[in-house]
Amino acid sequence: MLKNHMHKYILLLVCFLSLALPTWASQSNTEIQIPTQNACHKKFQRLIENKIKLEVPSKHLPRLSIPENGPSKVTVILIHGLFESPYFLRRVGERLRAQHYNTLSILLPGQWEKNAVSTHKISFSHWLDELDQAMLIASCLGPSVVFAGHSLGGAIALAGALKYPDYTAGLLLWAPALKLKPLPTVGGLIGAMTGMSGNLFLGKRPDMDEVPYYSGTQANEVRRLGKYIIARYAIKSPSKEKSHPRKILYETIKAPTFLVLPMNDPAIQPNATLSMYNSLGGEKKMILYARDSDVWHGNVAKSVLDAYKVAPSDVNKNFDDMMDQIEGFFYQQINANAGNPLRELDEPSSTR
Repeated sequence: MLKNHMHKYILLLVCFLSLALPTWASQSNTEIQIPTQNACHKKFQRLIENKIKLEVPSKHLPRLSIPENGPSKVTVILIHGLFESPYFLRRVGERLRAQHYNTLSILLPGQWEKNAVSTHKISFSHWLDELDQAMLIASCLGPSVVFAGHSLGGAIALAGALKYPDYTAGLLLWAPALKLKPLPTVGGLIGAMTGMSGNLFLGKRPDMDEVPYYSGTQANEVRRLGKYIIARYAIKSPSKEKSHPRKILYETIKAPTFLVLPMNDPAIQPNATLSMYNSLGGEKKMILYARDSDVWHGNVAKSVLDAYKVAPSDVNKNFDDMMDQIEGFFYQQINANAGNPLRELDEPSSTR
């Protein structure tokens, strides 16, 4: 009996450490849609080639999709969660492309690379560098960007909006990992100190298909990223009380924001996310799933088409309604703010 309880505890710890178990669909990979070989698509091809050199499987590679009537002025940069890939967000990408947005779904460094040992060297700065490369492609296609991300990807999306405010047309966030709960925080710290991975406890080797390398080091980098965002972008608020100066952070984000937040979340602290949402300076809308809902951190952005093979029913059963609300919100907000005449980025900004 004790052994069974211990086994369940270890499985739960690994789940928390990974923020959310991967949720790959069982269908074959769709072809990357590139209608023309112009300068923008060549930049994307270089992004793909760099991942292929790291022996990333084709199903997990970055994805670029352009509307049938040609490139839009607005590109949605989709950013997956920890231990996941663009494959996880493919249905979201399909829905947004149908709304005439360019969609660029990136693969963060350290995910699904053949040399798992090298992932211990990955830090949050590498993830932010990857976002900079995505911005070179997005700004080449058009002048405006919607940063969209799940979990770790949500935190990176917020960092993008803070770094590139003039290019940001909107923010789309699913359970952004701004502050972790105690158990994944401790698990990440232990992983960083010992180099241990969750695969050891699960008894599953990374298979480059559906079982990732659960790096404890990278779980710790999620925590560090949250602290970095505050340290880098928080500014002092004008106040008469010099002895108690107040700092503001998310108030500086004026872009329209849509937040999807499940309160049933073993990985992140929802109250920290709600605090961020309430402080935003622009138009906003939120879908909040109650604690007794079947929607949780791992399936909040997942449709039936994205179901994990061993858990085909672990999906957001309200996916279509959620996407209908997201699409309607951004249709109104982005159209109202169209016509931004910004220049193409020649190289990533050196400041974060």
